[in-house]
Amino acid sequence: MESFLLEYGDLFSKPALAFPLMGKKQACFENAANIAMSKHDFIYVEGMALFKGLSIPVHHAWLVTLDGQTFDPTWAESGDAYFGIAFSTEYLRKTFCKHGSYGLLDEALGIANLLTGLEHDFKAAVTTSPQSEIFRKTANSVCNQQRLLGD
Repeated sequence: MESFLLEYGDLFSKPALAFPLMGKKQACFENAANIAMSKHDFIYVEGMALFKGLSIPVHHAWLVTLDGQTFDPTWAESGDAYFGIAFSTEYLRKTFCKHGSYGLLDEALGIANLLTGLEHDFKAAVTTSPQSEIFRKTANSVCNQQRLLGD
């Protein structure tokens, strides 16, 4: 998942506003997916987020508008950084109908089809942070160094 995320993911801005429709705690995939499938103003994003007090990124889902405004319908206090893939609502809906569960980057839900290129047009076109490419290059460089060191 991490390699796929680094290849196709983008850096999203920290949410500037609290989301008015907070979902269930610890149900980020469900919260974000249900809103994205029911309200055309929001795009489902899945990836990794950093939250205050945690030293490692967390697999997480959130929402973004077409103009790049980020909203987190699960965390009452927003995370510090969000890096993920904005999925088209059509792809989200198709995958949910097929599997009946949430989370697009879960191995049990067909990430293999994404990894092998069997799925096309899965990504939504949204405005993301101009820092995305720098972040991706830095993360890839760190990953490559760790591979060389055998970690």
